[in-house]
Amino acid sequence: MLLSPNPGDVSASSPCNKHRLLEVGSRCLLRATKCDPGLASAWRDLAVCYYARTQLPDICTNGGLEEVGKLKDKALSAARRCLAIEPKSAESWNLLGYLALNFDK
Repeated sequence: MLLSPNPGDVSASSPCNKHRLLEVGSRCLLRATKCDPGLASAWRDLAVCYYARTQLPDICTNGGLEEVGKLKDKALSAARRCLAIEPKSAESWNLLGYLALNFDK
């Protein structure tokens, strides 16, 4: 298991636990993109993971709005990278459009 449950946590599904799981997911997916930079699915999943982290309450993040802004930029960058690899992927275009709409960029 990548993350062991912390006995002090009230709920395994609490927003802060989800944030920690998404951080681990981000690190794993980032490593996958470094191992194989041409793996479009890893870039797409990384973008989704970054997006999911922006949707959690600020109390779980150390940087608050500044961290959320960085995660939004990273999500858009990962989605664009995926499209550079697979420009005909409807799923990737859909993701980039979804992120753009939700991030107001």
